[in-house]
Amino acid sequence: MVQSRSDKSQNARGVNAGGVIQYSAGQKNQHALPQTDDQLRSRAAAEKLIHEYWSDHAIDDRPRILTLLINLAEPTAAPFLGRLLNVVHDEIWQLAVTGLVNIGTSDALTLLENARFRCANGTVLCDQRLVWFEQAIAFISVSAGQSGS
Repeated sequence: MVQSRSDKSQNARGVNAGGVIQYSAGQKNQHALPQTDDQLRSRAAAEKLIHEYWSDHAIDDRPRILTLLINLAEPTAAPFLGRLLNVVHDEIWQLAVTGLVNIGTSDALTLLENARFRCANGTVLCDQRLVWFEQAIAFISVSAGQSGS
């Protein structure tokens, strides 16, 4: 394969100087997309924060840990945040809703829709959650509509 001038400016991971991922011959057909170093660091940080959240000594630090996780907006954290939508403590489930809105993916939207369904059907305590879930769903839906146009 002959390298063009732009190919020579890529680093070993296939990311050019502008941060755009470049594919080598045959790589486009692979199922997993290559990840940038930032994506890998974000995923690793999210995994570490999730592990820390569940540790016994972190019970009092859970809101702070969730706030750090929310700031990452790491899509792989969506299932974890979805589990927290049923937690009794208001601060925790509210942070989970905020985290899913920050992630804003279709998976995050599905988790919120499922939580809304459970709440509307009385399978979980609903207090103010239904309003939060509906607002979060509307926000993600509007955001997805704007980015898709």
